[in-house]
Amino acid sequence: MPSCANGHVQKFGLKCDVCGADVSYKSAAKELLALPSVQPDYGGISLLRVGFPGVLSRVDYSASVTIGEEERADADSFIVPRIHGGNWLEFKSRYQTKLTRWLKMVGFEKSKHRIVIMDTSDPLSVLAVAAIPNQAHTLVVAISADPDSTPVEQSNSYAAISIATKRGFPLIALGASYTRDLLFYSEEGGFATHADAVSKIVGSLIQVLDDTLDLTERDLRLGGKLHYIATIISGSKTVYANTGDALVVEQHNLSIEPKPEDVRMLHGIIMGGKHLQAEFTKNFTQFRTKNFKTAISAEARFFERPGEQYDLVMICGLGEAGLLGSLAEGYNTVKTALPELDVEAVA
Repeated sequence: MPSCANGHVQKFGLKCDVCGADVSYKSAAKELLALPSVQPDYGGISLLRVGFPGVLSRVDYSASVTIGEEERADADSFIVPRIHGGNWLEFKSRYQTKLTRWLKMVGFEKSKHRIVIMDTSDPLSVLAVAAIPNQAHTLVVAISADPDSTPVEQSNSYAAISIATKRGFPLIALGASYTRDLLFYSEEGGFATHADAVSKIVGSLIQVLDDTLDLTERDLRLGGKLHYIATIISGSKTVYANTGDALVVEQHNLSIEPKPEDVRMLHGIIMGGKHLQAEFTKNFTQFRTKNFKTAISAEARFFERPGEQYDLVMICGLGEAGLLGSLAEGYNTVKTALPELDVEAVA
């Protein structure tokens, strides 16, 4: 604000209303050089989708990486043109720098937590996992190829998962056949299948993302680079006599099919009424000691929410060899035909 020579602040005019001295606008103009600080709120959770059509709630920012008619980027999508006959290496080589720059521009790295959900049979998944900022509190949910997938799909999946683990991101794998056959029912939403059902699973993880990242990042330090999950959505005593029975049922609904002896970490998170906490803690301990004696780390966590129904997520940590081993045959078949598709050489 301008003031006179005697220091009286004025709003307008050439003469001071108090003492009659001249009002100086020249000195006041210097104040305009100091710009106000900008402190944008990037929210708690940012989501990046690659080859996944499902819609996820409870996130503050959502964006996608897709193939389109022409190269284009806006506030919530990064689009690359189709490369005829293109493979994961060509997309990665051409667009990794641009995608990294775009993610920085939209502030993807600024949120408290980040989650990337990708269909790893899509060659763009390799591009995305190579370009995302290498920061803590970033969870990768990977829909992985399985033995029924084609060698090309297995090659894409092997490359994306390998790069993710090498960059140190905790990764939860959902097998392609598991997501294809997935079906859930909830009172509020009815039946959900395929991508909608996957969205419900990931939505449960998002509700407790801080706990999920805490557990999976700790597992990384113990060699647990990959994880699989088993989930029950909208469980209740009407269906399961107790949470111990629910845990037993989960053993038959695994997101991938590892060998039980390969499980090195076992965690359970239940989201439900307060009355479930003590029961679940006891049942989880009994379940672990009976079925996963080789686990070197295990923990049960409770997340309170109202109502009689509950969501139950079991998270199991593995070394990377198990999942990558199941994809290696297809990966090596493709690499024999195209030696440049060597993830070890480009990661």
